[in-house]
Amino acid sequence: MRDCGECNACCKLPGLPEMGKGTWEWCSHCRIGGTEGCGIYDSRPSACSSFNCAWRADDTLAEHMRPDKCRMMVTVEEVHGIQTIIFWPLIPGALAKKDNAELIKTMAEEKVAVVIREPAAGGGHADRAVFARRAGSLVR
Repeated sequence: MRDCGECNACCKLPGLPEMGKGTWEWCSHCRIGGTEGCGIYDSRPSACSSFNCAWRADDTLAEHMRPDKCRMMVTVEEVHGIQTIIFWPLIPGALAKKDNAELIKTMAEEKVAVVIREPAAGGGHADRAVFARRAGSLVR
């Protein structure tokens, strides 16, 4: 597992209802702008300790694809029983950046399903399926 370094995107993107934190809101315990990360690291909620950033887990993703550098986080989740690659933009336009768009396309061609997870009006998130592989064919 790679070290997060100065990245703290996971402190912003997923919601933590048990802490009153919505999706795309900074956690009140995050030390933004430094390498110290979480202020309650040793007693952080299980949702935080079990969170899996694909960049940390997959060393085939280049260094420049670390979420704070490419402005997009990649996670893997089971959605309706299907292993799904989730792309979370940290800023508007992040998914259109050349390297990000190429990664989305490559993952869609190789993986089971690809979803873009964006902020929803009124809070939370909205998922948009980009590609899903079913019975050997790619559907959009």
